[in-house]
Amino acid sequence: MTLDLGKPRSAGRLEGGGAVSGSTGGVPLIIPEPQGWDCPNCTVTDVTPPLPPGQSRYHQCAGLHGLSAPLVRAGTRAKVEAVEREDYLNGDEQARGDDGKPYMAVRVTRDDGEDLTVNAGLASARLVT
Repeated sequence: MTLDLGKPRSAGRLEGGGAVSGSTGGVPLIIPEPQGWDCPNCTVTDVTPPLPPGQSRYHQCAGLHGLSAPLVRAGTRAKVEAVEREDYLNGDEQARGDDGKPYMAVRVTRDDGEDLTVNAGLASARLVT
């Protein structure tokens, strides 16, 4: 008993005459355009595949005293600034910049709003033996 599956198609062509690209089986591949990132305070730039909404790229910013700061999408008008801690530390550990000052946040201000990355106080412990 033999099973006839019909005549084979010619490789690389669809019945309508369109070309098949690679091994995708004729399915078009949608390749997203890369996303550019810039820092308004230093010279750091980056190019990545598009990130999901609400996500960003971070870097150690030389223009913000070495604090971890977000990059903004290329072409976006924004101001990124470090916010000094305004209250008394009272022995608390806090993120400090390379200038020795404690910073409580990094603020990004855009035309359509602002984002704030907060540096929470750090816990510490001492083991006494």
